[in-house]
Amino acid sequence: MNMTNKIILNTHRGHPFVYINPTDVEVRGVVDDEVIELYNDMGSIKVAARVAPSVRPGQLIIYNGYEPLQFENWYDPANVEPGMVKWLAFAGGYGHLRYRGIHWQPVPIDRAIRLDVRKINVESGKEA
Repeated sequence: MNMTNKIILNTHRGHPFVYINPTDVEVRGVVDDEVIELYNDMGSIKVAARVAPSVRPGQLIIYNGYEPLQFENWYDPANVEPGMVKWLAFAGGYGHLRYRGIHWQPVPIDRAIRLDVRKINVESGKEA
């Protein structure tokens, strides 16, 4: 992403966010830019909601390019993406054969990951 372009700068909020349909946020009692939890049987992440009528009901869109350090406890979208393991990542101590987080898992189909959304209780940080 080129963050020096003035038009592109207006499309981002300085922190990770997920596009979500207005009907979906209304049902869950979520407001624009509120931090929500996205989860599935693989794990969960917390990210701000960006209400967008162009998103289909039931669909979530989060773009790639955010660093894990931008997410709470470094839980980024890789924590909810099932993927194929690179077996060389399990080899260690052999120079070029070592684990690197960014080389961990390719996700062959990024739009086919099932997630659900939970509102987070502000006081406790737990689900509402």
